[in-house]
Amino acid sequence: MLFLNYFQFSLRPEAQGVICGVVFLSIMFLFIPVPFWRYLVGKADVQSLEFIQFLAGLLSICCMLFLGFADDALNLPWRHKIGFPFVAGLPLLMVYLANEGTTSIAVPVMLRNALGSSVDIGYHWRVHLFSLYFLIPFLFVCWSLYRVNRYPAKVFVGDTFCYFAGMTFSVVGILGHFSKTLLLFFLPQIVNFLYSTPQLFGLIPCPRHRLPR
Repeated sequence: MLFLNYFQFSLRPEAQGVICGVVFLSIMFLFIPVPFWRYLVGKADVQSLEFIQFLAGLLSICCMLFLGFADDALNLPWRHKIGFPFVAGLPLLMVYLANEGTTSIAVPVMLRNALGSSVDIGYHWRVHLFSLYFLIPFLFVCWSLYRVNRYPAKVFVGDTFCYFAGMTFSVVGILGHFSKTLLLFFLPQIVNFLYSTPQLFGLIPCPRHRLPR
């Protein structure tokens, strides 16, 4: 059952999610001067908190990527993996601060009778722009990985990609201030965790991939 997606039962590399994660982090590191150039040259102190949060998010993703690769390489037991998100999320949690700020956007002429000349959207535009910094490169590296992972699979993502993708979504949800909405996205995985609790605590046997017989 483990080799259903193998083409002609030939060997396929696993844990290729680490390549996806390394490419993502490389893009993000090179991208740092683009949104924060004013802060880096000392012309905008207001971006200091955003810059710290940005680096903390990258550090959390990097830690989770490393822990995921360690899991693939060492085949750690399920009960040992429970603390991975807490360890990798510490950098983000330690620097998480609530930012304040307001702004407004111009309303098209045909809608000004109903909405006025402008609409106050508060700080939301900046928060969602901050989320896009992470999500756009993430979507592109995921698309590249999907092209070689779809049937017949040439590579397998391994636990590395699962940890990396989960932490990326968590970083975006926390820094974007929509963590409660993100929980709806994670609801199937939460149900799967609760269903797997007896296996995680050794009450019933737990095969590596928990596939049915």
